[in-house]
Amino acid sequence: MYELTDFNEVYEQSYNFIEEKFSFPKKQKGDFNVFFVIDEKGMLKNVAIKSSSDSNYNNALLQAVYATRQLWKAAQYQERNVEVQFNYVFKYEDTEEEDNFDYMSYQNILDKAERFYQKKEYVKAIKLYTKCILMKDDYLEPIYKRADSYFAVKSIKNACLDWSYLAKKGQKKAENLFLEHCMK
Repeated sequence: MYELTDFNEVYEQSYNFIEEKFSFPKKQKGDFNVFFVIDEKGMLKNVAIKSSSDSNYNNALLQAVYATRQLWKAAQYQERNVEVQFNYVFKYEDTEEEDNFDYMSYQNILDKAERFYQKKEYVKAIKLYTKCILMKDDYLEPIYKRADSYFAVKSIKNACLDWSYLAKKGQKKAENLFLEHCMK
């Protein structure tokens, strides 16, 4: 366990902190989506469970979010404090399901997507990267590549969605790409 006094690495540290405080049983499936706002003063507000696969754990998730209350600092944009909205998804899967993952099949699809990407056949690459993401959504490389492919075909909205997702996973590169291309 680590001690936090503030969230310099906002997405990754805050997400990990909340997940660590949220006591969801191991070897059990669950999907939870929590929304909250950090206002211009660095105050936590508007905490809400957006979706939950098991309402018996909603209070525990809310308590985990409220445990961050004293750790936030106001976000700044152009030297002004701004309000920031957070939407975190916590997905828990039975660990036995991991054993059924076919890595070779996944790698073959990823390699094929990479070949299309290299040949600048981005639409075909997007379809295969999406298939990889559906197979294993915690591998970040295909999400980055899909975002790059979306950007290449000028589907900026979709690229921004992928960069936003990666930024919420603590990926600084994606956060910078999101700020550069999506915050206009």
